Amino acid sequence: MFIKNCNTFAFAMITPLVEIKNLSFAYGGNEILRDITVSIPANSLTAIMGQSGCGKTTLIRLIAGLETPHGGEIIINGKTVSAPQKIIPPSQRGIGYIFQNLALWPHLTVKQHIAYALSSRNTENTEKKIKETANFFKLDAHLNKYPHQLSGGQKQLLALARSMAPNPSLVLMDEPLTGMDPVLKEYVLDFILKIKSSLQTTIIYVTHDSREIEKTADKIVMMKDGKIITSGTPADMKNSGDEYVRSFFK
Repeated sequence: MFIKNCNTFAFAMITPLVEIKNLSFAYGGNEILRDITVSIPANSLTAIMGQSGCGKTTLIRLIAGLETPHGGEIIINGKTVSAPQKIIPPSQRGIGYIFQNLALWPHLTVKQHIAYALSSRNTENTEKKIKETANFFKLDAHLNKYPHQLSGGQKQLLALARSMAPNPSLVLMDEPLTGMDPVLKEYVLDFILKIKSSLQTTIIYVTHDSREIEKTADKIVMMKDGKIITSGTPADMKNSGDEYVRSFFK
């Protein structure tokens, strides 16, 4: 449920620790991910980085339940949600997902986007929660607008609002700032930091641009050719002895 506090709100929930063990995935006979093992700290922003085609998006699609692993398992908050013979549907995982193209519905208003996100939960005071969510994301003056009537930044905030409205335990962001100018990136990054600190949630953030996460990430997971090659803090990555890792932080 939402808890209002000092003109903001927080989610009454326990954020998860995500554990991925020996995860593998293949598509069309091609091995995409191999032996992925990593832990995602609760209440953190963990960035997944690597060159295009290294498996970043595939990994978060597996976490979301949009794909089924061929080996290994994914555990969220102590519960196995994905394994070769077990798959819990995305709708039952308590996860928010922001796609690279945002995937906003052109025929729905801002208010309808948020209401739809809340419709999967049996909640009271839906109107109140819509207003609280819109206020938090500075969309309260745009509730009756359609996506084409919003600025680029407002569209990004709507995607964030829709993903956060149902109180997700985890938010997955797949290169959400692609194509933005630096000023707009800074604006949206401020909201992502606000989500992390005010709403106490766990964020997994896919990117290839270190400038987006050097000041925001608690942990960075570096991938190459379908494997995790190292992980650590932004400072660890910048000072790595591996040229591939350092190349992302020049």
